[in-house]
Amino acid sequence: MFQDTFAPIRALPPGDPSPAVGAPTEPQPGQTLGWDGGVALYREVFGEEAWAKYATNSYPRPMPAPSEEARLALSAMVQGARVAFGLKATESGRRATHTTGVAGRGRVTVVSNPDFPEHPFFQAGRRFACRLRHANASYNDDAAAVVRGCSLKFADSDFESPLDLIMNSGPIGAFWNIESFMDFVQARVGTKPTEDDWESQRQWTMRRPMGFIGSIESIRIAPSSFAAMGYYSKIAFAFRAKDGVERYAKFRLIPQGMTQESGLPSLARQRTIWAQARDPGETRPNDYLRREYAERLGAGSVEYTLQLQLREASPDDTQELFNMCHLWESARYPWLDLAQVVVDELLPEPLEAQTKMWLAHQPEGLGLLGAESIYDYRSMGYTRALVYPASQVAREIYAKLHGAPPPLGSLPFAY
Repeated sequence: MFQDTFAPIRALPPGDPSPAVGAPTEPQPGQTLGWDGGVALYREVFGEEAWAKYATNSYPRPMPAPSEEARLALSAMVQGARVAFGLKATESGRRATHTTGVAGRGRVTVVSNPDFPEHPFFQAGRRFACRLRHANASYNDDAAAVVRGCSLKFADSDFESPLDLIMNSGPIGAFWNIESFMDFVQARVGTKPTEDDWESQRQWTMRRPMGFIGSIESIRIAPSSFAAMGYYSKIAFAFRAKDGVERYAKFRLIPQGMTQESGLPSLARQRTIWAQARDPGETRPNDYLRREYAERLGAGSVEYTLQLQLREASPDDTQELFNMCHLWESARYPWLDLAQVVVDELLPEPLEAQTKMWLAHQPEGLGLLGAESIYDYRSMGYTRALVYPASQVAREIYAKLHGAPPPLGSLPFAY
């Protein structure tokens, strides 16, 4: 249906994933370098024996060669994800992930003097209406230890859009391909949040050291505001400027005026990052972040800077180029201002619920990357583009049969 959305697959050698194992080695906006305990904390928590056993378990070593068998396995896993997330949406009538959120509408204005090559879509000064939605990746409790999301639609529309960007908190995440994500999904199924039983996720972070570090990097605990965190696409897109040079791009959205990012896990919480319940003694209501954002919009606007990071294709590239847990060195590939985003009107809850984002909404000059196996670093973006429609159709079916889903109320672990 949308195969033209995917850029041609570029054949690259596997490369060495070892340098990508660890916390980022350069500071991010609103963060102090070294706040993440990283590898040292993993070794402290799980011990040297676990590190010796699992240190090389995070990434495929080596990356499997392309084959028909590998592509069939990818297709099967994608279909399994479509069924799983579709069923979840059918049962609840809600998004399968990033369920509880708040949204606004406003405008996106491309910078007037771009530092990036002339582009057919991101033209200097071009303006778009937009919708922007913030959400918790899981659970109904805004104070819980969860990943926070930000989705930006370049249109004031329920669905149609020239471009949808889907970003999450943290410059790196806990997953690097669809295989690692689905392995985590199995661990999540084994948790019992209402009994404070997170053992299956603890086991997952032990077996996947980069999952432990990536969880620390991306989870935010009881932040002060959705507008006090940075959001990153993590996946790389094909970027085709008018000069014809082959490039890749990543995106991030930074709230204007943010000097200190809120919600970064303390070292104490990092040691048990698999446990996602709110801190003891936390008394704010489950929806305090949603209320706070709505109050901001009621009093004025929330402004962000959308940035992109460009990297030219090189003969020296390996598949590590696409590793979502391996940052591109900003000294070589600086973050460039792309657009200003202003949100100045709260989106009513019915419209927030109806708003659907889709990674396959890609304009001229931008595109998703195809994937060839479940271990391929490009498989996360590829799978998300194929899975989202299943969840969206399931929500529509639920609405026709049952109407709006019942409110989640005060249930902290509903999602």
